[in-house]
Amino acid sequence: MMKKLLFVILIAPFLCQGLVENSPYSWKQKTRDGKHIFIMNALDPKQLERERKNVGNSLIYNKSGLYNIEDTSNPIWTIDWYTFMVYMSLDGSSIVRFNNHKKGDITFYKNGQEVNYYQKSDLINFMKIMEINNSLTYYESIDVNDENNILILETAHKEKYVFDLDTGKIIDSSNLHGIISLIV
Repeated sequence: MMKKLLFVILIAPFLCQGLVENSPYSWKQKTRDGKHIFIMNALDPKQLERERKNVGNSLIYNKSGLYNIEDTSNPIWTIDWYTFMVYMSLDGSSIVRFNNHKKGDITFYKNGQEVNYYQKSDLINFMKIMEINNSLTYYESIDVNDENNILILETAHKEKYVFDLDTGKIIDSSNLHGIISLIV
């Protein structure tokens, strides 16, 4: 009896946390220039209806996409997919989506249209020997540089990539792990 109770006390919160984190919900993110807002609606109509009841219709946008802060009734562009998080350019015209299971693990969009994508195996040299289920484990750091309109990604194996946010193309890369292993 004590073992079962201990299991429920120690493990149940983690199981519930996973269920909550993986349930799509609506969210929004203001662009760093302060002129636009990116909206991500839950795809499930029942979830959207629950959110409308909780916060009121005026706070729920009809479509996911980018809106002008001063005109939230007409989107600048829209999307028809869901993700829990994006990285955006300063004005929100370019976004990066991680974990797009239908296409690539990193997908770049310009004005809501896909422009480029990569699989983890395109970027990480050690994928064949690694068995990691959580995609966030692959990436050590992800930063957006507004001045140069680039996304800088460093993998857990010290591979570094610099992407142009508008095109999704790799404009610079280095393999720090390879350099370290040559020295040792």
